[in-house]
Amino acid sequence: MKKRTLLSLAIANALMGVSSANAQTEENPVVEQDSAVEEVVVSASRIKRDGFTAPTPVTVASTDDLMNMQPTNIPDALNKLPQFQLSSSPAKSQHNFSNTASHGNLLNLRGVGSKRTLILMDGMRMPKTTFLGDVDVNVMPNLLMQRVEVVTGGASAAYGSDAVSGVVNFIVDDSFVGTKLNIQGGVSEQGDNEHNRIGVATGFEFSEGNGHVLLSAERYDSDGMMRNDRDASRQGWIFAGSNPSCVSANASDCVPGGALNPYKRYKNGRLTVASDYGLISGGPAGFSYNGQRFDQSGNIVPFDPGTATGSPIYASGGDGYTVPFDVTGVAPLTTEQLFGKAIYDFSNGVRGYVQGLYSSSEVEYTSLANSLVGATSATIYGDNAYLPAALQAELAPTDSFKLAHYLGTGPKPYTEEETEFMMFAAGLDGDINESWSWGLDISHGESEHTMDQSGLYNWQRTYAALDAVDDGTGNIVCRASLSADPAVAARFADCKPMNIMSGDPSIATPEGYAYATGTSSYVAKTTQDLIAFEVTGSAFTLPAGPVDMAFGAEWRTEDLKLRSNADPALLDEAAERDEHFAGLRGVPSSALHYWLTNIGVADGSVDVWEAFAEVNVPVIAGRPGFEQLDLNAAVRHTDYSTSGPVDTWKLGMTCAPLMKCCCVPLYLAIFVRRRCSISMPVISLRSVPFLIPRRGCRTISLR
Repeated sequence: MKKRTLLSLAIANALMGVSSANAQTEENPVVEQDSAVEEVVVSASRIKRDGFTAPTPVTVASTDDLMNMQPTNIPDALNKLPQFQLSSSPAKSQHNFSNTASHGNLLNLRGVGSKRTLILMDGMRMPKTTFLGDVDVNVMPNLLMQRVEVVTGGASAAYGSDAVSGVVNFIVDDSFVGTKLNIQGGVSEQGDNEHNRIGVATGFEFSEGNGHVLLSAERYDSDGMMRNDRDASRQGWIFAGSNPSCVSANASDCVPGGALNPYKRYKNGRLTVASDYGLISGGPAGFSYNGQRFDQSGNIVPFDPGTATGSPIYASGGDGYTVPFDVTGVAPLTTEQLFGKAIYDFSNGVRGYVQGLYSSSEVEYTSLANSLVGATSATIYGDNAYLPAALQAELAPTDSFKLAHYLGTGPKPYTEEETEFMMFAAGLDGDINESWSWGLDISHGESEHTMDQSGLYNWQRTYAALDAVDDGTGNIVCRASLSADPAVAARFADCKPMNIMSGDPSIATPEGYAYATGTSSYVAKTTQDLIAFEVTGSAFTLPAGPVDMAFGAEWRTEDLKLRSNADPALLDEAAERDEHFAGLRGVPSSALHYWLTNIGVADGSVDVWEAFAEVNVPVIAGRPGFEQLDLNAAVRHTDYSTSGPVDTWKLGMTCAPLMKCCCVPLYLAIFVRRRCSISMPVISLRSVPFLIPRRGCRTISLR
């Protein structure tokens, strides 16, 4: 077998800033490095070569560098890199919206989308962790990670057509010998977002050095932070257009951010389409209370729209509503990982391995407030028993008005999410001769993601509770419970009326608010089975050097089972909606099961066969001022059981050195590629998408 270079052994995790503490011990801290340099596969190519001459742009970041930059965990450190600025993480606002399924650390390379970024571990495709096809990289073991390689150009031909934006390959340090103990804690400069991490890893040899075992166990906890933990958040800053009276013959000049309406920062930003305790609109002709609002005590007072901005419905100050400050800014996160790998060099030159990974990730967050705004605004009828006498005097029993009510000061929905992930893999590799080698990998992975979001408005119950009437004996009840239809009366027999015209309904009518709210839940289970075979080597030698080749094949199957109590497909036909909302008044056509989160169900699978080949041809070598010129080509044929075959190819060139900078040779890499983007769009099984590839060839590009 080829000799391996030991990199970054016994390196302590360094923490930056006076607010952090770290303790780490090592056994066998001094390791003699072999003078022979191993051929390595850089993720930009299947062909073994060093990172400086890769035919596709690649960034190689060592674990030590990443942890020095962001000493919490490797995924958080990657999110500091410019190419990952649009990634989703517990510190991003997507965690206020559980219906996005974008939770955990989802790497989004160059903003193309996390589903279009292929995640690998030691070159092997990682199973999905969300029902939309993302991989939460919080499942990766940190302590035994040697480096992360990021292919920042398209890698479809080398790794698969779903690597549209590139590849992120997490490389385990297979050569580690010794023991690492990591204990660290930290807190932000503002005294919030406290976090701690503890882990232990060990590596040892057996059978006279033929065998090697790696083991690690880690736990990471972050307390997160609320928006009101920071003064800047409490100021309610927004960016909006600066010219509310903009007029131009060119309409694009006056859009927010346009030439005549540039963005400006405003304090105390608010939306003018609703207020915290209800903005009145849409009453009958002559209704004198249109445009007024309820205050916290239930009084009817004028509505102050605030100072207008150049962005419609946004204002600075006034009585409009804003995102509450007591919601999550950085979501609390807990991750645990167990990892084990055994490697053995057999006497016949064959090397084998088995490995297992288990990880769990939990995230919790407080979401946006319950909202009766826009299309879901409450309809208040003239016979509502909670209606103030002054309003009731202007309304007939069947008259109504709209009340845009945002419960920013009341209870907030609370979300708990958990991902359990496990992956098992085994493989063999060996030498065919001095020039050629082969590798075989088999893996099975599965993930189960659960989400429970409690305290949400259940629209069926909410609209029943809002329609409160006097039963004729002085008792206030839900109108639907008095229905002449026995089925409707039975369905709403336990309905409790809710009053949103006297401040916070959870205080004014606690039983009604409890009745109107519920929990939206789903469970998504994904599985992946994979077999991959690869051959690499040098076919023959030209004057400029050997012609290197790699070819192979891969088969995989992916399954998704998604279960939910809020399947929107159950309400996508008029008859279904009529039955679900039977006996209720004022239900908008857009209402589903819950405010915020309505995830459907799915049950499907896809089988994928792939074959690939890559070649690197040296054209010039060792010429003065022109040390090296290589041509690289790759092609991949993919056949999906759902959408059929698709082909991708790439042509590349590397030239070195153009010059030297600080004694380091500079390389030029140019590549042309045609990739049919398998962007993992969807086939709808019931109402929720399962990841089914589709064909759509992108244009040729030159870099």
